[in-house]
Amino acid sequence: MNKNIKNELIDTFLSKYAYLGIDETDISELIDRINITDNISALKKMLKYKIIALGTGLLTDSKRALFIVGNYINQEFIMTDDYHMALENLKKLNHLYKIYSYQAEPDTLITLINNNKFLNHTLEVIYLRNENQIKKGLLNKLFTNQNNISLIKMYLMINNIEVVDLIEEENDDYFEEDIVQAYMDEIKVFKPKTFKETQEIMVKIKNGDEAAKEEFIKANLRLVVMFANRFYRYHHLSVLDLIQAGNIGLMKAVDKYDVSLGYRFSTYAEFWIMTAITREIQNNDRTIRVPIHMHERISTYNKKKEALLQKKQSELSIKEIADLTGLTIEQVRLLESAQSDVSSLNIMLSDDSDSEIGDLITYDEDFGEDILDADNLQVKVAELLASANLSERELELLKYRYGFDTNNPLKLIEIGNIYGVQRERIRQREAVLLTKLRMLKETDDLADYMDNPDKARAKLKKYRKVYNEDPYSRYKSNPLKDYDEDDDE
Repeated sequence: MNKNIKNELIDTFLSKYAYLGIDETDISELIDRINITDNISALKKMLKYKIIALGTGLLTDSKRALFIVGNYINQEFIMTDDYHMALENLKKLNHLYKIYSYQAEPDTLITLINNNKFLNHTLEVIYLRNENQIKKGLLNKLFTNQNNISLIKMYLMINNIEVVDLIEEENDDYFEEDIVQAYMDEIKVFKPKTFKETQEIMVKIKNGDEAAKEEFIKANLRLVVMFANRFYRYHHLSVLDLIQAGNIGLMKAVDKYDVSLGYRFSTYAEFWIMTAITREIQNNDRTIRVPIHMHERISTYNKKKEALLQKKQSELSIKEIADLTGLTIEQVRLLESAQSDVSSLNIMLSDDSDSEIGDLITYDEDFGEDILDADNLQVKVAELLASANLSERELELLKYRYGFDTNNPLKLIEIGNIYGVQRERIRQREAVLLTKLRMLKETDDLADYMDNPDKARAKLKKYRKVYNEDPYSRYKSNPLKDYDEDDDE
């Protein structure tokens, strides 16, 4: 590669990703490892992918994450008293969370707010603009992004700003199930701790006193029920499921709480409890699970759609929604379909009918077997690839070509553009890799999934014989062509 071009790439990426703490040598090594010399566009894409993968790994360490996020804020934030610019600052921080799939823990947020003047001032501007509403406990109505809500709550806690708690007290009449009522009666005997009592008991916990830890957890079980009650009315999960998830978050909060900072435990624990409950809902609330990253997109989409419906006072077509929200028609359909409810096949067609919805559906005896075969085939292919001892680059090429992870196989020319080589080079590499796979005994297991397993095994046997006689056949797309012209499979 031209030295000037390489230096230009290093300077560009170093200025953009300097907050990760990487230097010129790191980027230079990544460029050399990618080894693309004749397609700068493809090189840039691969380099960006590698740096983001590197950053994702670095952010798993809490101390390194504090350093990286602090650097990013110093690099990207603007010191401003303008409310909209302050929101733009938080938008940039959320972008960092998104590209690295990162979620900051409370201790990290506390340290950042205390020590980073850009973040502290940004949150101060947002708080002063919405002071009355925030103090009335309307924070969740002002913002939909949970990262922003967590940041502002930490800011309030650090500055000892009292907020009205709108969470309803436990209503014994609401919990109708006997088992839930029994749980409520059981935990009522554990009284909450004062701040002084919390200080004393946390000293014991830090010294490894398990009995003290259990006592403190029990004293805060009512706090979990309070948060679970907030969600119970609006989701399909039972309140016991939500309480169980919240209790796990409570135990994590006890392990991480530092009483010397002077913050109330209930304020600190809220993040962990709410995160655990929210994650439980996102994972198990639907019969068909919606990926966690989709929930926020769905929430934002629904708010925009509702605002548009109120403004127009009439139903909107998918195209109109797409145009007004800045999404594509495919994205709108995806977000709508992700919210579709699952109906039981046992629902009666009408009150006076003995027929169910399932009676209207044609039953295909082979359908279940087809699904099972497809699942088994995926397992077999994964086992084959694992046994082939392929390099990371070779495995990546096969995944691109056959769409193992994405169900979206790419053309030779598309893969060539990614690696910056001609399509013929990709075809040759593919032929070599397929030969390598065909020579493995594990490939024989895949013959059972062919229309004619015996013929498939015979062809594999013949292929191996041809390869042993002519090793250069591995470069051919169809090595058997010259040996069996009648075989068109």
